[in-house]
This record gives sequence, C-alpha cells and structure tokens, in this order.
Amino acid sequence: MRYARLIAFAAPLFVAFSATAAQWPAGAKEEFTNQCVTSAKANVPAAKAEAYCGCAAEKVGMEFSSAEIQAMQDKKGSDVTPEMKERLGKASTSCLHYLNP
Repeated sequence: MRYARLIAFAAPLFVAFSATAAQWPAGAKEEFTNQCVTSAKANVPAAKAEAYCGCAAEKVGMEFSSAEIQAMQDKKGSDVTPEMKERLGKASTSCLHYLNP
C-alpha cells in the first residue's frame, strides 16, 4: 500500500524535526515539509503531497509537549520510545485523507 510507504518515510522525519506549531526552530518546519513532499511526490500528485505533509507537521506539533519535543530532538531519533513512535504514526495517519482520491 503506497500510503504505508509514506507513513514509513514520514515517521523518521517527525522524529528529526518534531516541534509544536509555535515552537518549530527557524526553518525546521519548512525543511521537514519540503523533505516530506519530495518523498511523497514519488507516489502522489504534488498538491496532495503538500496537503498531507503540511497536515502531518501540524498534527505532530499538536501531539507532543515541549519537553517531549526537546527529548526527541536530543535523542536524534535513535532512542525514541515505542510509545512516541506510535503517537508519531497516529499523527501522520490522521492526515491520510489528504492523499485519498
């Protein structure tokens, strides 16, 4: 399923660039979104990829506290807990409707 591939790609990006909507480091949200869109465009039209990736960035930002975000950034994705990975997956899954025809 192509959507599973998008989620699989997006989850590591969330770990690397996660931050609340108001607390994204300068340029990080744009970098995350651009990398997500670049990957997603291999499977879906650009407009759908942009909508999905923008939504996913916002959802991840709303899902995690500042302390959790800082912890994920400090760990650089290597030691993110299974619970955090699950929450990251749920956040991105909630945006799949942007990819549906």
